[in-house]
Amino acid sequence: MEDKGLKLVHLLKDTAVFTESCNFIDADIGLYYISQFATPEGDSMQRVATYFSEALACCQVSKNLRGVPKVLSLSTKLSTPEEQLVRNFFFELYPFLKIAYKTTNQAIIEAMGQEKFINILDLSACDATQWIYLMKSLKEHLPDPPDVKIKVTCIHEKYEVLEQMGLHLRLEAERLNFDFKFNAVPLVMKWSEP
Repeated sequence: MEDKGLKLVHLLKDTAVFTESCNFIDADIGLYYISQFATPEGDSMQRVATYFSEALACCQVSKNLRGVPKVLSLSTKLSTPEEQLVRNFFFELYPFLKIAYKTTNQAIIEAMGQEKFINILDLSACDATQWIYLMKSLKEHLPDPPDVKIKVTCIHEKYEVLEQMGLHLRLEAERLNFDFKFNAVPLVMKWSEP
């Protein structure tokens, strides 16, 4: 374990140096290798590496793309379609997120065993991609029609994001013949003054 932690430290350091010097090819390779060791559920070094690698990825995007830094520095928030466009562009540009989704979904499938009900709580919901990947993976491992019930509860501050996620997930579940339920939980944040 110490050896993996030491490797992560060196990978993070090297990737930060590559990112700072605008060597995006090597930085991207570094992020790929970091994704093999980092996990938000792992030991302290793996958790730190997860969040540090996300920051490095954002830094790469902002340095690599002329418009992204300008958009990120806007004082007003992006509209929902703009946020989703940026997120989709990032997802396509940097494949480590796809790898993380597939790895996580494989772990979910292995942990399920013979369970017939999956209850997913997505605390940082922003798009349906990971859960669509999960349904497709489950379809490959289950009899037809699948005898698994899936319930996804998603939390987000914008109700329209939740509506879109619900629509995409329901359509995919129907296409794959899953018994599916979606719960949208809009997060309402109110700041009280002291």
